[in-house]
Amino acid sequence: YRHVALDGTNLNPKVRIKVMEMIRDLEVEIEYLIFESHLEEILQRNQDQETPRDEKLLEERFRMFDLVHPWEAHSIAYL
Repeated sequence: YRHVALDGTNLNPKVRIKVMEMIRDLEVEIEYLIFESHLEEILQRNQDQETPRDEKLLEERFRMFDLVHPWEAHSIAYL
């Protein structure tokens, strides 16, 4: 069996669900690993970067985060 990892950082909920529907057609087991961070932590790590990203963009993406629905995967782990 094969393991495939997808980085969903920039996936909006609509695209994420479409990708999971396509993968599900392959009859594979789907597992989500969600790495949670507080906005303050994200902004602080950004400041520590050599080339920080625009804070407004980071805040916007943080607000856009959509929780994963239980029916999307066989297992979901928040880390």
